[in-house]
Order: sequence, then structure tokens, then C-alpha cells
Amino acid sequence: LHPADDMYDSCVLSEKENALTQYTLGKMYLSGEAVDQDKTMAIKYLTASAEQGNEYAQYALGNLFLSDREYINVAEALSWLKKSADDNNNQFAQYTLGKMYLAGEITPQNKTIAIKYLTASAEQNNEFAQYSLGKLLLTDENYKNVPEALSWLKKSADGNNYQYAQYTLGKFYTKDKEYKDAELGKSYFRRSADQGNENAQKYLDRLGNIKVRRRYLQEQQKQQKAFYDFTLQKIVNQLEGHLEKLK
Repeated sequence: LHPADDMYDSCVLSEKENALTQYTLGKMYLSGEAVDQDKTMAIKYLTASAEQGNEYAQYALGNLFLSDREYINVAEALSWLKKSADDNNNQFAQYTLGKMYLAGEITPQNKTIAIKYLTASAEQNNEFAQYSLGKLLLTDENYKNVPEALSWLKKSADGNNYQYAQYTLGKFYTKDKEYKDAELGKSYFRRSADQGNENAQKYLDRLGNIKVRRRYLQEQQKQQKAFYDFTLQKIVNQLEGHLEKLK
């Protein structure tokens, strides 16, 4: 017997508790915490739990079949992820499926299905889904909906303090002609930069340099105008002097 099998044998109290115990064992064997890592055992326990409808086991199993090169099985991964997302409304499975259908690398690209899954996840306050959905609705010409895009991006940026949503909003508000709000854009850049986002910091530096450059040019224009005014007045004075002599 594996060391954790005793835990399983002693914890079978009900179907629900049995599924939870199997999920816990599966995660233990998958991560190698408390027991030696054994992915075969992990799959055994996760499958047993997933078959009893445990959404987290379904998601973990789908993710494993999707990402582990040794056990990759796209069809199996999709089957478990859809059970978790569709039957159990699991936000993480929904987000994963949304990103898959959006990218079109593992599955054929289908942005309509991607929006369906991302929306379902975003409605459960998943900041990654909110960001992905907002960015899609902001940039894709076929699905563009700026007010809805901004709504989701702000939920991610303001409600969940997600730095990439903040960065995206910063760019949008500093560049978009219709919605332009430089101060609001800079505030989003600052919040993103405070979390270590280098691109946001670069934009802040660039905006700062532009501001300094603008002030320099304005000062130069003032100096040039003062010089021209002085020169013009000097010429006028000279002409008036000549006119007085002629009189």
C-alpha cells in the first residue's frame, strides 16, 4: 500500500466525503507533498473523485491531461474540463476553456464559445476572465463593445486590483480619441507600475518625458515671442525716430 492509502481507507464516510478524500489524495500525489510524487496514483484518485462529480477533481484532471507532456490527452482533458465548467459551473475550468477557444491552438478557434466561457467565469469574479473578456471586447473588431469591455476591465482592475487590466486601461485612456482622459490613464498606469508592471512604468516615464518636453517647448515659444516683440518694438521705435527727423 502507498502511505496515503491508509488515509483513504479510514476516511470513507459518505459519497461526498469519499470524493473529497480522493481529491485530496490525488492532489497530494500530484504535488508530492507529504508523499512521494506519483502521477499514476494522482490520476487514479482524481479520476475516482471526478467520476463522483467533484468539480475540483474534474478541473485538476483536465488540467493535468492538458499540460503534462507525459500524460497529455486533449480529448480527455476537454471532457473533464467541460464537466467541471458546464455541469458544476467551475470558474477555473470555464476560464481555461475560454482561453483555449480564444487562442485556437489546442482546439479550433471559436471566439463565440470563448466569450461564453469567459463570461461565465467573469461573472463569478474571476479577475483573469474579466481581463481576457474585456480585452477581447475592446480589441476584436467582430466582437467590439467598448462600454462592456470597460465594465469588465474595471471589475478586474478596480475590484480585483489586477495589474494587466490596469495597464490596459491606462493605455486606453491615454490613447483613445473618444474616451481620452490622460489623468485617469496615468492613475491606472501608476497602480499597475506599483505592482511591478514594467510596461506601465515605461509608459509613465514616456508620459513624464513628453510633459517635460512640452513645458520646454512652451517656454521656448514664450522666449521667442518675447524676443520677436522686443525686436519689433525696437524697429518701430527706430522708424518713429526717423519720421521725427524727417519732420
